[in-house]
Amino acid sequence: VVTRLPTDELVAVIKDVAVVGDEMTLQYTSELNAIRVLSFGELGEYRTELKQFKPLTYIEATINSAGVRYSVDHLKVLTKILDLAEECTLAFGPDKPLKAELELSGGGKIVVWIAPRA
Repeated sequence: VVTRLPTDELVAVIKDVAVVGDEMTLQYTSELNAIRVLSFGELGEYRTELKQFKPLTYIEATINSAGVRYSVDHLKVLTKILDLAEECTLAFGPDKPLKAELELSGGGKIVVWIAPRA
């Protein structure tokens, strides 16, 4: 699954997830053509759906469904560099690392890989 969204939207999602739990689950299904973001903790749960133009600017998948969990601590580190670009490209799949790619205005690129939780 490859998707693109504004970096400020991604920062907001990661901050919201961090309030609730220590891991973030990304789920994709082809029938919704959307990404569900889930987090569960002792104090409650967080759920949101990212759809085309709400706030995704691009979404494409070569599989029918995918679900994978990532550490919120690792994602919080990612938020420290997200202000370097206006958009972020995310790629993930079952048991695959999360690939976060930022295109910098000067022509450079930053790629960050985050390992999934078992």
